[in-house]
Amino acid sequence: MAVNINFVYESVLMLANKSQVGSALIPEEFNRYSQIANLGLLDKLYAQYQSTSKITTELQDFLVKKQIYVNQYGRADFPSNFYYYDTMLAYDRESYLALRGSCATGTYPTQLQYAALPQIPVKDTDHDKFGTLNLAPAYRPNYTVPRVRMFADYMQLNPIDIGSVELQYFKQPIQAVWNFIPDSFGLPVYDPLTSVDYEWNITMQNELITQIASMFGIEIRDGDLAQATSALQASGI
Repeated sequence: MAVNINFVYESVLMLANKSQVGSALIPEEFNRYSQIANLGLLDKLYAQYQSTSKITTELQDFLVKKQIYVNQYGRADFPSNFYYYDTMLAYDRESYLALRGSCATGTYPTQLQYAALPQIPVKDTDHDKFGTLNLAPAYRPNYTVPRVRMFADYMQLNPIDIGSVELQYFKQPIQAVWNFIPDSFGLPVYDPLTSVDYEWNITMQNELITQIASMFGIEIRDGDLAQATSALQASGI
């Protein structure tokens, strides 16, 4: 179950009233802070994953796999929702060529056919080490030990004719949006049809509320958050 953005908005509004920060939350500010909190939570969980090598249930929701095609120069584009790199797998060369050779001219293998191919890890290589490795024939990138280097706008694969790879990465959360329709007094009224909820699991709801409230300068005392969310749940929001 995803986190409802109106529940977060109303919770922050209730906490603002309680702390006497003010009763009006400007939607544009709320949405901006919301996105900062959105990305901040992913950064935090990813940092924990880097130090522990354990993926939490919440972080796992953002881990995706995608087949990436590599052009004739060994370059591959990042997916449009790419956020953090995790791993990359290449297809066994002989099996890959055999599969491509079995396809009729102008056609390509299906995803299921690719999935059945044996795979080998592609090593993520630092730029400063790559030149040294390339000078030594024994360590030069090849089909059994392929390598990838990350640039700002593309990934460089070696050997360059590797063809296709499977990229596993963490996607960027979609931007949650609290949208509204002005009432007869010009005040914002939540519009569920044009608003966008968070992708986060419901277990991250309180953390989102806390993060956004802090950006508005709202001080949350012990019990305030529990009281606010309980009251909203009881009201059916």
